[in-house]
Amino acid sequence: MRIIGGRLGGRHIKVIESEGLRPATGRVREALFSMLSARGALFPGARVLDLFAGAGSVGIEALSRGAGECLFVERQPDVAKVLRENLQSLGLASDRAQVLRSDVAKALPRLAGRTFDLVAIDPPYGQGLLPPTLAGLAVHGLLAEQGVAVAEIEAGLEVAATDVPERLSCLTDRTYCQTRIILWTLATPASPSIPEPSIP
Repeated sequence: MRIIGGRLGGRHIKVIESEGLRPATGRVREALFSMLSARGALFPGARVLDLFAGAGSVGIEALSRGAGECLFVERQPDVAKVLRENLQSLGLASDRAQVLRSDVAKALPRLAGRTFDLVAIDPPYGQGLLPPTLAGLAVHGLLAEQGVAVAEIEAGLEVAATDVPERLSCLTDRTYCQTRIILWTLATPASPSIPEPSIP
C-alpha cells in the first residue's frame, strides 16, 4: 500500500492478510484527508489516535502530513508486529509513533487523562463496535477541544442518533464506493439563557 501525501508520499507499507483487516483504499484515504484538511483537523504537531489501526495506513498518512505523534491501537499480534515493522522501515519508530497491542474497549480507559486532536476509528465490519467506541471517547474525554473523530464504516451501516454520544456533533457524512466516512467534533455547549430584568 502506498502513502499518498506528505514527506513520506510514494513510500510503501506492508499489509498482511488477517481476519477483519480492511485497509482503506487510496481513493478513500485521499477523500478522508481532503476532508480533514478542509476543516483544519490535521495540522503540524497534531496528536493522533488510530483505533483498530490494522496496517496503520491512516495514522502513518497523518504523520507523513505533519502530525506530531500517533498512538496506534491494534489487538491482533501478527498485525501489530507488521505495523511496528512498517513504522521502523519508515523511520517512525520513536516516541512519535507508538503501538499499543490491546483491545480498543480496554485501551480507552487506560488513555484517560490524554487528549487527541484526531481520532481515527476503522472497526471491523459487522461487529457493532462503533457505538461503544464513540461512547468510550466521550466518557474518558479523549477528544481535544476543536478535535475531530472520524469513522470509516461500511456504506450500508445505519448509525442511529442513540449510537452517538450527545457530546459529539456531526460535521459531515459521506459515502465513497463501499465506505462511509463520518466526522464528529465536540458539540458546543448551549449558552445559558439570561432572563430579562423585570420592569416595575
